[in-house]
Amino acid sequence: MAMPYRELIVDASPHSSVREILIRARTLATRLEARVSALSYAWPRASVSDFVTQNVLSGAEQERAVKRELAAARGAFETVFESASVTAEWCSGIGNPDKALLGHLLTSDLLVSSTKEPELCVLPNAGGLTVRTGVPVLILGEQKNEREFQRILVAWKDTAQARRALHFSLPILALAEKITVVGVGDEVSSESLSKVVIYLQNHGVRACDQHVPLSSHDVCAELISLARHKETDLIVAGIRTGENFVERLFGGATQKILKDRSMSWFLSN
Repeated sequence: MAMPYRELIVDASPHSSVREILIRARTLATRLEARVSALSYAWPRASVSDFVTQNVLSGAEQERAVKRELAAARGAFETVFESASVTAEWCSGIGNPDKALLGHLLTSDLLVSSTKEPELCVLPNAGGLTVRTGVPVLILGEQKNEREFQRILVAWKDTAQARRALHFSLPILALAEKITVVGVGDEVSSESLSKVVIYLQNHGVRACDQHVPLSSHDVCAELISLARHKETDLIVAGIRTGENFVERLFGGATQKILKDRSMSWFLSN
Protein backbone atom coordinates (compact mmCIF):
# COMPACT_ATOMS: atom_id res chain seq x y z
CA MET A 1 0.00 0.00 0.00
CA ALA A 2 1.16 3.54 -0.76
CA MET A 3 2.07 5.89 2.06
CA PRO A 4 -1.10 7.25 3.71
CA TYR A 5 -2.06 10.90 3.48
CA ARG A 6 -1.01 12.86 6.54
CA GLU A 7 -1.45 16.46 5.37
CA LEU A 8 -4.40 17.78 3.35
CA ILE A 9 -4.38 21.34 2.04
CA VAL A 10 -7.93 22.63 1.60
CA ASP A 11 -8.66 25.54 -0.70
CA ALA A 12 -10.88 27.67 1.55
CA SER A 13 -10.79 30.75 -0.65
CA PRO A 14 -13.73 33.10 0.04
CA HIS A 15 -16.78 31.78 -1.76
CA SER A 16 -20.44 31.08 -1.05
CA SER A 17 -19.81 27.31 -0.96
CA VAL A 18 -16.71 27.36 1.27
CA ARG A 19 -18.57 25.84 4.24
CA GLU A 20 -19.68 22.84 2.17
CA ILE A 21 -16.12 22.33 0.88
CA LEU A 22 -14.80 22.38 4.44
CA ILE A 23 -17.43 19.85 5.57
CA ARG A 24 -16.54 17.44 2.78
CA ALA A 25 -12.82 17.91 3.45
CA ARG A 26 -13.39 17.25 7.16
CA THR A 27 -15.21 14.00 6.36
CA LEU A 28 -12.43 12.86 4.03
CA ALA A 29 -9.69 13.79 6.52
CA THR A 30 -11.50 11.85 9.24
CA ARG A 31 -11.68 8.74 7.08
CA LEU A 32 -8.02 9.09 6.08
CA GLU A 33 -6.86 10.07 9.59
CA ALA A 34 -5.11 13.10 8.12
CA ARG A 35 -4.66 16.64 9.44
CA VAL A 36 -6.09 19.63 7.60
CA SER A 37 -4.58 22.98 6.72
CA ALA A 38 -7.29 25.31 5.42
CA LEU A 39 -5.82 28.12 3.32
CA SER A 40 -7.89 31.17 2.50
CA TYR A 41 -6.18 33.91 0.53
CA ALA A 42 -8.27 36.61 -1.07
CA TRP A 43 -7.55 38.96 -3.92
CA PRO A 44 -10.16 41.27 -5.45
CA ARG A 45 -11.64 40.14 -8.74
CA ALA A 46 -12.56 42.77 -11.32
CA SER A 47 -13.73 42.19 -14.88
CA VAL A 48 -12.91 44.26 -17.98
CA SER A 49 -16.48 45.57 -17.99
CA ASP A 50 -15.94 46.99 -14.49
CA PHE A 51 -13.10 49.14 -15.77
CA VAL A 52 -15.05 50.19 -18.88
CA THR A 53 -17.99 51.36 -16.78
CA GLN A 54 -15.70 52.73 -14.05
CA ASN A 55 -17.53 50.56 -11.53
CA VAL A 56 -14.44 49.27 -9.73
CA LEU A 57 -14.42 49.77 -5.98
CA SER A 58 -11.83 52.11 -4.52
CA GLY A 59 -8.77 50.54 -2.93
CA ALA A 60 -10.11 51.04 0.59
CA GLU A 61 -13.53 49.62 -0.30
CA GLN A 62 -11.91 46.62 -1.96
CA GLU A 63 -9.84 45.92 1.12
CA ARG A 64 -12.88 46.12 3.40
CA ALA A 65 -14.86 43.79 1.14
CA VAL A 66 -12.02 41.26 1.00
CA LYS A 67 -11.62 41.34 4.79
CA ARG A 68 -15.33 40.65 5.20
CA GLU A 69 -15.07 37.66 2.86
CA LEU A 70 -12.06 36.29 4.76
CA ALA A 71 -13.86 36.72 8.08
CA ALA A 72 -16.87 34.83 6.75
CA ALA A 73 -14.64 31.99 5.53
CA ARG A 74 -12.88 31.90 8.91
CA GLY A 75 -16.25 31.69 10.64
CA ALA A 76 -17.24 28.75 8.47
CA PHE A 77 -13.97 26.99 9.30
CA GLU A 78 -14.42 27.45 13.04
CA THR A 79 -17.98 26.13 12.88
CA VAL A 80 -17.08 23.08 10.80
CA PHE A 81 -14.00 22.05 12.77
CA GLU A 82 -15.10 23.16 16.24
CA SER A 83 -15.78 19.61 17.46
CA ALA A 84 -14.02 17.66 14.70
CA SER A 85 -11.85 14.67 15.58
CA VAL A 86 -9.12 15.75 13.15
CA THR A 87 -6.41 18.33 13.69
CA ALA A 88 -7.06 21.46 11.65
CA GLU A 89 -5.36 24.81 11.30
CA TRP A 90 -6.31 28.02 9.54
CA CYS A 91 -4.08 30.26 7.45
CA SER A 92 -5.35 33.32 5.60
CA GLY A 93 -4.42 36.70 4.24
CA ILE A 94 -4.86 39.20 1.44
CA GLY A 95 -2.83 38.12 -1.56
CA ASN A 96 -2.66 36.01 -4.70
CA PRO A 97 -4.10 32.58 -3.75
CA ASP A 98 -1.95 30.68 -6.27
CA LYS A 99 1.26 32.04 -4.79
CA ALA A 100 0.08 31.35 -1.23
CA LEU A 101 -0.96 27.78 -1.95
CA LEU A 102 2.21 27.11 -3.90
CA GLY A 103 4.32 27.74 -0.83
CA HIS A 104 2.36 25.20 1.24
CA LEU A 105 1.75 22.43 -1.29
CA LEU A 106 5.34 21.26 -1.75
CA THR A 107 5.27 19.66 1.71
CA SER A 108 1.69 18.31 1.55
CA ASP A 109 0.03 15.14 0.29
CA LEU A 110 -3.11 16.38 -1.43
CA LEU A 111 -4.88 19.60 -2.45
CA VAL A 112 -8.64 19.58 -1.97
CA SER A 113 -10.44 22.13 -4.12
CA SER A 114 -13.76 22.38 -5.95
CA THR A 115 -15.40 23.27 -9.26
CA LYS A 116 -16.66 26.66 -8.20
CA GLU A 117 -17.02 29.89 -10.14
CA PRO A 118 -15.17 32.99 -8.86
CA GLU A 119 -17.35 35.60 -7.18
CA LEU A 120 -15.86 38.66 -5.45
CA CYS A 121 -12.36 37.18 -5.09
CA VAL A 122 -9.91 35.48 -7.45
CA LEU A 123 -9.80 31.70 -6.99
CA PRO A 124 -6.68 29.52 -7.23
CA ASN A 125 -6.03 27.48 -10.35
CA ALA A 126 -6.11 23.90 -9.01
CA GLY A 127 -4.97 22.30 -12.26
CA GLY A 128 -2.06 24.68 -12.63
CA LEU A 129 -0.98 24.11 -9.03
CA THR A 130 -0.80 20.33 -9.37
CA VAL A 131 1.26 20.73 -12.54
CA ARG A 132 3.67 23.16 -10.85
CA THR A 133 4.09 21.21 -7.59
CA GLY A 134 3.54 17.56 -8.49
CA VAL A 135 0.98 17.35 -5.66
CA PRO A 136 -2.27 15.64 -6.75
CA VAL A 137 -5.52 17.56 -6.54
CA LEU A 138 -8.98 16.37 -5.57
CA ILE A 139 -11.52 18.63 -7.27
CA LEU A 140 -14.89 18.22 -5.59
CA GLY A 141 -17.85 18.36 -7.95
CA GLU A 142 -21.43 19.29 -7.15
CA GLN A 143 -22.57 15.67 -7.33
CA LYS A 144 -22.07 14.01 -3.95
CA ASN A 145 -23.46 11.14 -1.92
CA GLU A 146 -23.87 10.76 1.83
CA ARG A 147 -20.66 8.72 1.84
CA GLU A 148 -18.42 9.85 -0.97
CA PHE A 149 -15.94 7.94 -3.13
CA GLN A 150 -17.63 4.54 -2.98
CA ARG A 151 -17.70 4.12 -6.78
CA ILE A 152 -14.52 5.22 -8.52
CA LEU A 153 -13.54 5.14 -12.18
CA VAL A 154 -9.81 5.02 -12.95
CA ALA A 155 -9.09 6.37 -16.43
CA TRP A 156 -6.11 4.49 -17.82
CA LYS A 157 -3.63 4.92 -20.62
CA ASP A 158 -0.08 3.57 -20.68
CA THR A 159 1.57 6.81 -19.56
CA ALA A 160 3.66 7.94 -16.61
CA GLN A 161 0.98 10.46 -15.66
CA ALA A 162 -1.73 7.78 -15.43
CA ARG A 163 0.58 5.60 -13.38
CA ARG A 164 1.33 8.43 -10.94
CA ALA A 165 -2.37 9.26 -10.60
CA LEU A 166 -3.09 5.61 -9.84
CA HIS A 167 -0.34 5.42 -7.22
CA PHE A 168 -1.14 8.75 -5.54
CA SER A 169 -4.85 7.92 -5.34
CA LEU A 170 -4.36 4.59 -3.53
CA PRO A 171 -5.39 5.94 -0.08
CA ILE A 172 -8.70 7.12 -1.55
CA LEU A 173 -9.14 4.00 -3.69
CA ALA A 174 -8.87 1.97 -0.49
CA LEU A 175 -12.08 3.66 0.73
CA ALA A 176 -14.13 2.56 -2.29
CA GLU A 177 -16.59 -0.28 -2.63
CA LYS A 178 -16.33 -0.54 -6.42
CA ILE A 179 -13.46 0.50 -8.69
CA THR A 180 -13.49 0.21 -12.47
CA VAL A 181 -10.29 0.65 -14.47
CA VAL A 182 -11.32 2.02 -17.87
CA GLY A 183 -9.45 2.23 -21.13
CA VAL A 184 -10.93 4.17 -24.05
CA GLY A 185 -10.16 3.42 -27.69
CA ASP A 186 -7.54 1.37 -29.50
CA GLU A 187 -4.54 2.88 -27.72
CA VAL A 188 -5.30 0.90 -24.55
CA SER A 189 -5.27 -2.91 -24.62
CA SER A 190 -7.32 -5.24 -22.44
CA GLU A 191 -4.02 -6.77 -21.31
CA SER A 192 -2.86 -3.42 -19.94
CA LEU A 193 -6.11 -2.97 -18.03
CA SER A 194 -5.78 -6.44 -16.52
CA LYS A 195 -2.27 -5.58 -15.31
CA VAL A 196 -3.58 -2.44 -13.62
CA VAL A 197 -6.22 -4.50 -11.82
CA ILE A 198 -3.52 -6.90 -10.60
CA TYR A 199 -1.40 -3.93 -9.45
CA LEU A 200 -4.31 -2.67 -7.38
CA GLN A 201 -5.00 -6.12 -5.96
CA ASN A 202 -1.35 -6.35 -4.89
CA HIS A 203 -1.96 -3.16 -2.92
CA GLY A 204 -5.04 -4.58 -1.23
CA VAL A 205 -7.53 -2.76 -3.49
CA ARG A 206 -10.18 -4.73 -5.38
CA ALA A 207 -11.06 -3.58 -8.89
CA CYS A 208 -12.38 -4.72 -12.26
CA ASP A 209 -11.59 -3.46 -15.76
CA GLN A 210 -13.61 -2.30 -18.74
CA HIS A 211 -12.55 -1.42 -22.27
CA VAL A 212 -14.68 1.19 -24.04
CA PRO A 213 -14.57 1.81 -27.80
CA LEU A 214 -14.09 5.45 -28.74
CA SER A 215 -17.30 6.53 -30.45
CA SER A 216 -16.21 10.15 -30.79
CA HIS A 217 -12.99 12.18 -30.70
CA ASP A 218 -13.68 13.39 -27.16
CA VAL A 219 -12.15 11.02 -24.61
CA CYS A 220 -13.13 13.25 -21.72
CA ALA A 221 -16.79 13.20 -22.77
CA GLU A 222 -16.67 9.40 -23.06
CA LEU A 223 -15.31 9.12 -19.52
CA ILE A 224 -17.89 11.47 -18.05
CA SER A 225 -20.72 9.67 -19.83
CA LEU A 226 -19.55 6.28 -18.56
CA ALA A 227 -19.03 7.65 -15.05
CA ARG A 228 -22.57 8.97 -14.92
CA HIS A 229 -23.92 5.66 -16.21
CA LYS A 230 -22.09 3.83 -13.42
CA GLU A 231 -23.12 6.45 -10.82
CA THR A 232 -19.45 7.12 -10.17
CA ASP A 233 -18.37 9.37 -7.29
CA LEU A 234 -14.91 10.14 -8.62
CA ILE A 235 -12.75 9.88 -11.74
CA VAL A 236 -9.01 9.34 -11.28
CA ALA A 237 -6.93 10.58 -14.21
CA GLY A 238 -3.39 11.54 -15.16
CA ILE A 239 -2.84 14.84 -16.92
CA ARG A 240 0.11 16.05 -18.91
CA THR A 241 1.14 19.60 -19.60
CA GLY A 242 0.90 21.48 -22.83
CA GLU A 243 1.01 25.13 -23.76
CA ASN A 244 -2.05 25.79 -21.59
CA PHE A 245 -0.78 24.09 -18.37
CA VAL A 246 -3.25 21.19 -18.62
CA GLU A 247 -3.81 20.66 -22.29
CA ARG A 248 -4.07 16.93 -22.77
CA LEU A 249 -5.73 13.96 -21.15
CA PHE A 250 -4.65 10.76 -22.88
CA GLY A 251 -4.24 12.73 -26.10
CA GLY A 252 -7.50 14.75 -25.74
CA ALA A 253 -8.31 18.24 -24.50
CA THR A 254 -8.92 18.50 -20.76
CA GLN A 255 -10.37 21.95 -20.29
CA LYS A 256 -13.74 20.19 -19.96
CA ILE A 257 -12.53 18.65 -16.71
CA LEU A 258 -12.39 22.04 -15.04
CA LYS A 259 -15.67 23.13 -16.64
CA ASP A 260 -17.66 20.04 -15.67
CA ARG A 261 -19.11 20.94 -12.27
CA SER A 262 -21.03 17.74 -11.59
CA MET A 263 -18.19 15.22 -11.34
CA SER A 264 -15.37 14.96 -8.77
CA TRP A 265 -11.88 14.46 -10.20
CA PHE A 266 -8.58 13.22 -8.76
CA LEU A 267 -5.84 14.59 -11.03
CA SER A 268 -2.08 14.09 -11.03
CA ASN A 269 0.64 15.21 -13.40
